[in-house]
Amino acid sequence: KDNPPIPPLVKGGEGGFNRLLTYFHKGKLQKFFLVGKNEPEELDFISSAKILEADAETPRATIEKDFYDLLEKNKKAFEFATTEEMPEHKARGSRESAAQLLKVLKAIRDFRQFTDEQETYLKIVIRQLEEGGLPKQTARKTLQEINKELKNGINPLKLLAVLQKNIPSEFLKEHISESSAQTFGPREVILSEYLIES
Repeated sequence: KDNPPIPPLVKGGEGGFNRLLTYFHKGKLQKFFLVGKNEPEELDFISSAKILEADAETPRATIEKDFYDLLEKNKKAFEFATTEEMPEHKARGSRESAAQLLKVLKAIRDFRQFTDEQETYLKIVIRQLEEGGLPKQTARKTLQEINKELKNGINPLKLLAVLQKNIPSEFLKEHISESSAQTFGPREVILSEYLIES
């Protein structure tokens, strides 16, 4: 059962509509989701930290009635991202996405213009895919974005950028990877920040 949400931080937002950033925790897994007028978007830790940053002079305001609707959208997005599929579905769909991603990544891994850091990142992603350690939803979404980019031609640097956007390096670290053991436990809302229309 989800824990009750912690009262949100409130500060001025951007873009002419209210947004909500929610920090979730389940086992050792941590995720951040930002929602506004569009569907919830998963953010990496660095992007989330920049949004959460506030000083003593940041004005506070009363949350508006859409807060709980936005929170519910973020909670559903987190639940979807951390729900295990039935074994027969997982074996088929998840492995198919991983296998297709592997085929593309192995084709570009010897690209000479990659930096050492980029090569290391690519090797880690490939290893996670080979070991089945990449979250199924992440693999599926990344494959969709890779296929979109491939329609414009094979550009290893752009393909790597797609990987880094969809698979932040933080997700590949052992202490927050999404193995079934590490995602065991209740889903918790750790923090929410409500960004009001400015």
